[in-house]
Amino acid sequence: MANTDHRDESHDIGALLLSGLKGTLIGVASVVVLALILTAAALAFPDPDSVVGAFAYAALGIGALACGIAAVRADAARSIVGAVIGGVGYVLILWLVSLFMRDGAETMPPALTAVAYAVCVIASMLGGLIARGRRIRIGEGKNSPTALMRKQLGARR
Repeated sequence: MANTDHRDESHDIGALLLSGLKGTLIGVASVVVLALILTAAALAFPDPDSVVGAFAYAALGIGALACGIAAVRADAARSIVGAVIGGVGYVLILWLVSLFMRDGAETMPPALTAVAYAVCVIASMLGGLIARGRRIRIGEGKNSPTALMRKQLGARR
């Protein structure tokens, strides 16, 4: 019988990369939509410049969370690795876009930028943990032996 382990591993890597790509695309789309919505909300303030920075960071973090959630939902195995791959792709796309948007604008120091990008990857991973949910263990369902025994004995929850 032939050994087919290598085929299964490449399929798993492909599925992880695909889920990461889906998460990245959804994260970038959500950050664009949130940026537009929060920019319109900032215009309602008397001094929009005072809140636009906080709104931008909020959009960035929520987009990273959405990236992680979408990546884990797209992966059948519900692996956190897909969320991390999606988060790294999300950061790379935002970094590439920011290279073209700097036209003399005031930028953050490189160390602070690296910290912000690391926080985005961590937020993506947290989004993946949220989307993954709690695993059901044996004995916790309605029809588990423990639950049936509690019903028979008349014990309350």
